Amino acid sequence: MFENPDSTIPEDLKPPRYPEIYDDMDPEAGSQADELIRRQPLFYLYRVFNGGLNKTHLSALADPPVLTRQHLVKHAGRQWMGNLMALRGALINMCNAWPSVPGKPAGDKACPIEFSPEEVTKQAEDEPMWYNLNELVAHWRDELAGLSEEG
Repeated sequence: MFENPDSTIPEDLKPPRYPEIYDDMDPEAGSQADELIRRQPLFYLYRVFNGGLNKTHLSALADPPVLTRQHLVKHAGRQWMGNLMALRGALINMCNAWPSVPGKPAGDKACPIEFSPEEVTKQAEDEPMWYNLNELVAHWRDELAGLSEEG
């Protein structure tokens, strides 16, 4: 409900504003800007009130291990569609962030899962292409009047 509708995390508590080039945007880009501005006020108010009244909570939301954990839970909760690229990427990120993950037993330093250097390298090479291809497929599904994966 209070999820940031924008892909960038705001660094300050300035209210949402239309882009300066809004009047020059084509109708589709303008519509996307309208939708973003429509969805941003709730997230903005959430940040303002938590930033003023509960600074610890707000700083915890921006903590890198929390963001990594949110990403992992989000991907693990999705139905498996035959490709593990996003989940594997989230797991590799969690392994990298493992030393700073709170709540582990005092002597537990090692991450319980491991990836070989070859797996990490292959993931780093393949993941951007996989995301770009998914974006392309999503674009064409939208062009075909919201065609689903089942046809």
